[in-house]
Amino acid sequence: MQENLPPYAGYIDAGMPGGTALLRQQAVDYYRDLQTRAQQVAHREGVILTTELVEGDEVQAIIECVQRNQAIC
Repeated sequence: MQENLPPYAGYIDAGMPGGTALLRQQAVDYYRDLQTRAQQVAHREGVILTTELVEGDEVQAIIECVQRNQAIC
């Protein structure tokens, strides 16, 4: 689950145009790296791990992800 940037992050663009986009990309890169490492660990244990990076309200994002992937909890 990728967290939203805090509301004040919009002020970054005033001092550094494109700064918010850069922060978002860095967050995506960070979370994708976490996913990759988790998949590698799971693979070593013989588990196939499918991941999806979602952003937004935690509960709603999880519900939508489960519905989209027809996952069974």
